[in-house]
Amino acid sequence: MNIKYKHLILPAAVAALFGCGGSNSNSDNMGSGTGDAPIFDASIFSADGEIGEFVEVFDPSTNSNVMQLQYIFNESDTFDGGSKTYDIDLLKGFSDPEGDALRVTNLQFVWDGPDCSDTIVAAVNYLEYCAPFLTEAGFEIGESITFQEREEVRRIQGFPRTNELLYGFDLKQTVLRVTPSEFIPVLFQDEVSVVNISFDVTDGTSSVEHRLLAKVVGENSEPRFIQLDAQGNPLIVSGEEQPVEPHNQRVSEKGANVSVNLLAGIYDADVQYNRTFTRQVGDLDSYYQYKNTNQYRVEKIGVNINLADGFTCSGVDCTGLPSFASTQRVEDPITGDLSEFNLVFNPSVFADSLAKGEEATITYTFNVTDGNANNTVERTATFVVLGANEFNEPEFTGPLEKTVLASDDIVTFDLFEGIIDLDGDDLSIDSVTIPAESDVFGISVNQETGEVRVDPYAFLYLDDGETETFTLSYIVSDGLLVSESRDFNLTVKASEANLLADGTFESGVLDNGWTSVTPEGITVSEFGAYSGDMGASVAIDNSVLRLNSNGISQGKIEENDRFFITWQSENAGTTAGVWANITATVKSPQSAGNTNLLPAYFSAMRGTLNQVLHTADFVADEDFTVDSNIELTFQTREGITYDDVRMITYDYVQARNLINGADNNFNDGTAPNWNVNVATASATVTEEANRFDVDGQTLYGLSVSTGADWAALQLQPEGIKQGTFKSGIRYVVEFDFQNTGGPDNLTLTLIDEDSGNTLKSPKNFISQQSTLWQSMKFHFVTDTDSEFFAGAIASDPSFDWSTAENVRLEIALPPNTAFNIDNVRMYPVPD
Repeated sequence: MNIKYKHLILPAAVAALFGCGGSNSNSDNMGSGTGDAPIFDASIFSADGEIGEFVEVFDPSTNSNVMQLQYIFNESDTFDGGSKTYDIDLLKGFSDPEGDALRVTNLQFVWDGPDCSDTIVAAVNYLEYCAPFLTEAGFEIGESITFQEREEVRRIQGFPRTNELLYGFDLKQTVLRVTPSEFIPVLFQDEVSVVNISFDVTDGTSSVEHRLLAKVVGENSEPRFIQLDAQGNPLIVSGEEQPVEPHNQRVSEKGANVSVNLLAGIYDADVQYNRTFTRQVGDLDSYYQYKNTNQYRVEKIGVNINLADGFTCSGVDCTGLPSFASTQRVEDPITGDLSEFNLVFNPSVFADSLAKGEEATITYTFNVTDGNANNTVERTATFVVLGANEFNEPEFTGPLEKTVLASDDIVTFDLFEGIIDLDGDDLSIDSVTIPAESDVFGISVNQETGEVRVDPYAFLYLDDGETETFTLSYIVSDGLLVSESRDFNLTVKASEANLLADGTFESGVLDNGWTSVTPEGITVSEFGAYSGDMGASVAIDNSVLRLNSNGISQGKIEENDRFFITWQSENAGTTAGVWANITATVKSPQSAGNTNLLPAYFSAMRGTLNQVLHTADFVADEDFTVDSNIELTFQTREGITYDDVRMITYDYVQARNLINGADNNFNDGTAPNWNVNVATASATVTEEANRFDVDGQTLYGLSVSTGADWAALQLQPEGIKQGTFKSGIRYVVEFDFQNTGGPDNLTLTLIDEDSGNTLKSPKNFISQQSTLWQSMKFHFVTDTDSEFFAGAIASDPSFDWSTAENVRLEIALPPNTAFNIDNVRMYPVPD
């Protein structure tokens, strides 16, 4: 074999590891010593999920085929839990018949073959090997070709752009770590970077030669125009990117100049990565400098537009008209990147060419590139100029159509969108008509400003695949004339907030990341089912049921994010009335010691052998980042079942609070709609009961105490925004709680005073520390037939809560207890 030796500067430990010890063996895995040689089992690389593949490849140095273990990655690949790195164990597949420890020696770099783009020398010397590549590229052996043409030949050949331990290849002991994304600034489409090595695996006496190739393949990431999220990443809705359509604007011939950013919505994955990576490692020109060669392929967004004749004109004859467009560049002052490219259009040029009712349509066609010759995207910008009379009514071309997801943040829409006044007059909303079926909590209209405010959480009752459309009609005035009636159609779509791949166990086995840490401790059968046909159950006391990170959508939870875990359990193996605790723990498997990311949640199951609905609430702490790799574990006793497990993320803003102002924070010194229902109990607004101190302000909370009798702390219907409850939605009541006098559990109840229907929510294991403020959350599920330890959650799961107009909140108060509460909130959450 023709080995190409290269000079390497390796860390001392690695240099020692790959020293001169050991000896070469022949290709049929026979050892060179007197003992039995290490054995290589290629079959393990045929298993599902294995990236490595043991294959026969052509060796140009010997003009023959050899066996080689190869790992092929795309530059955009990520791995378990969103990790950017993949570790290749050089000893994977090897074992020693005598159980001796194995090590690696004689590591050498394998020749990658001739560079066939050298048409004058290499291609002549390796005529038979290079001819097919040159023919495909359209060149002949001996022909002089340009640098760009040589790069195309290398791409077709698959000749590596880099072939050493550089950038995303890192050798540590017997592990080759591959970070494919580090080659994004280096590789264009189908170009490759490789580490191609041979080495001996030895037990100290006998050795076996092995070949391994790690290859990263470049991908084409051309500019595209899409909607982005708050982090600047593509916004994905129902698994799809959301496009930004080409600019198309109606303007009046009387209008002022219009400036349009032709780069609005631009996204290029390579350019975005390079910007992010620059912030991590500094100047990429320096980072990718090696042996006096800069490997960095600079990609920057640019625009090519021809104002003179790069447009079409219809409706009028544009010949002889003065220039009606110009451009303005805006560059980032630090990076020099093009951040805006504005096309400034002057519609007044057409004033003498159009009459009322006539239109001129001007469409510019331009190209956007990222600097890679293969990555050019054609784009258009269209202006429709409308002819005008001396006085003109407001105009529009059709209804205003908007769509939101039920899990979206609160959003506002502008009723003036798409409406044009040819005279440039100020517009106002003349009238708004809201049909009765649309007059629902979650949609509000400010007629003075024309703003429609939508809280999608009001529609969380929508099931998967369902949509609901609400329509309002309105008329616009310019102070003299009014428009025709226009419809605003708002479509709300159901959305999925569950981060788990599956929590139903309907496959009949533990899969989708679920495992039993205790051997045979967890089984799946009809016995554990709550809904559907299957559920999990605990066969051995104190078994651990774990959901690994690959069963959880990672990168969705950051510091301060709110989420909860909910599940159904049945106390099938424990006598009624006996405690059967469940411990739910969110862990970080990549951190030292597999440490808990958040305090464990304990849930009790006493008093019933029926299905119990559990909810564990969490707020992510500083250990959570978009790169966190989290998992979930349950530990409990024999006989407990699990089904319908979900992990739900949600957002809270004060605007979603269903409790009226004075009754939620008491800061005006009153609690107008709070009371206790017995004379031996009291509820008093005091400064001592306030949760947060603010300099210069006197703030209050609610101090509650009871005597010898049970009592109830009540928030009367006047303190709650009525008409806001809907069946099919989960609601949370949250407050700050300071236990000054002993209760170890609380039960909250929502009561519809007209029908008598109730929803209950319990909380156990309340801390007895009198100075500790706790954030308490109680979940109300409107349509569940499940229970808690003291009975049914919903008195009537089929009751229509949208008909409830007099709902009050009650907190059951044990005798001889005292506590403080503050900052009371009630709000909807996904389920």
